[in-house]
Amino acid sequence: MSFWRPRGTTAHIFLIYQLARRLKTLMIPAALGLSRTISFP
Repeated sequence: MSFWRPRGTTAHIFLIYQLARRLKTLMIPAALGLSRTISFP
């Protein structure tokens, strides 16, 4: 695994990008449900 550099910035950017994508897919339905409950108390 010579392509994987733990101290490389590209690895950190890729990990953060993957985490952001996963969080976005989780947060969009949560935000929709939250706004729905707030608009209809």
